[in-house]
Amino acid sequence: NHKLKKNLNIQINVIGAIIYHLFILKVFRNKFGFMGLFIEPFGLLFIFLMIRLPFSNSNEIANLDNVLFLSTGILYLTFFRLSSIVPNMSYNSFAPLFNFRQIKPIDVFISTTFFEGAIIIILYLTILLIMFFLRKEIIISDLGTLLNSFFLLSIINFSSSLFFKYCDYVMPFFRNLLPWIARILFFTSGTFFSLSAIPQSIKPFLSWNPILQSVEISRKALDDQYVLDIEYISFKYLLIVTILFSFFMLSIYGITENNLLKR
Repeated sequence: NHKLKKNLNIQINVIGAIIYHLFILKVFRNKFGFMGLFIEPFGLLFIFLMIRLPFSNSNEIANLDNVLFLSTGILYLTFFRLSSIVPNMSYNSFAPLFNFRQIKPIDVFISTTFFEGAIIIILYLTILLIMFFLRKEIIISDLGTLLNSFFLLSIINFSSSLFFKYCDYVMPFFRNLLPWIARILFFTSGTFFSLSAIPQSIKPFLSWNPILQSVEISRKALDDQYVLDIEYISFKYLLIVTILFSFFMLSIYGITENNLLKR
């Protein structure tokens, strides 16, 4: 028990150090300082709101406010991209950290998920608070489901980062495909559309996507009036996929960790 506790403390310290390393790099490498952490996701959200709102026939999409609808989709997908795709594209920048024997690739991906997740949560809470003051009403119908959906997305993001790293190890050219994967997910993860508004023939091909599942479930958690296609969207499905995918990738990582350190 003492050894386990000691190892756990070391692991927590390692993750904390990497998070601090990420914070310092991001703050001092952009000209906006601390606020630069939030500019990219908020800027992207602002741009699409400015595109959507003037041409919208109403202030709602599938019975959910435009701002909340787009915020959930864009912030969730940004979270996925920054915590799973970007770390793999810039993986070589973490190479000096692996000179410390306590630091492993999995620590980098855990830390990145925590760090980017915290930024997205701050942005999401800010938007919810602004909407609260504008509408003078609480806009979260099911807080538990909202939190659980975001938590499962975090695990999906972490597992995906391991999956992308393994693919990069097996296929060295795979890293060049990551920007294209990000673009495909941008248009297929429910960022700009509700699954209920998609033609029936396309729904089965999109609904397998756990990011879309998390986005749609979170929208429903914000407003119970949101039109959710319960035939294809299920919290149970999201939970099962998350558990199986994370277990599978942790198993693969455990087998290949030493090889991943060499690349």
